[in-house]
Amino acid sequence: MKYKKITIFIILFSFLIPIYNIKGQIFPNGYRDIHSLDERETLFYLVDLNTASNIQIRLTRLNYGNFSIFLFENRPTQTYITSDGQINPNIYINTGYINHSIGIKPYINQTVGETKIYYIQITLLNNGSDTFILDANKDLSRYYIPIIPGYPIEYLIGFSFLTIIFVILLIKKKSRK
Repeated sequence: MKYKKITIFIILFSFLIPIYNIKGQIFPNGYRDIHSLDERETLFYLVDLNTASNIQIRLTRLNYGNFSIFLFENRPTQTYITSDGQINPNIYINTGYINHSIGIKPYINQTVGETKIYYIQITLLNNGSDTFILDANKDLSRYYIPIIPGYPIEYLIGFSFLTIIFVILLIKKKSRK
């Protein structure tokens, strides 16, 4: 009976964790991720770099979108994208800002001075929805910040709701016995 309870608990707990491909494709010479974005939508990645490590990030668009890449040494707390799709100038005075590139094929080549986790922000600024191909010479991980648009909060709420319903049904079933 205890194994049954443990199994049910593990299954319910797994519903709280959204299932996503948070790792891209790892190639012998780096990392590649292909993702679709809507206008003004933002994605975040993180990478662990050592002192004097060099990171190269290149975006290739598939349609007509203009993308931006920002590299931060501190965790960003907002996207710095205004409602009209422009970049808020406050992004450049952020204490964690290191480098950026904007355009149809943005590219960053940066050597870091400190061993730590660095954050990469990719935003589709304008020209409608588009798909990009991200190539990097280091292994990146997707990073979700709940307060920033693009975090899959609807899945988390949905799985939580289903889990609560399932638990209530189990309790009612037990109380009938």
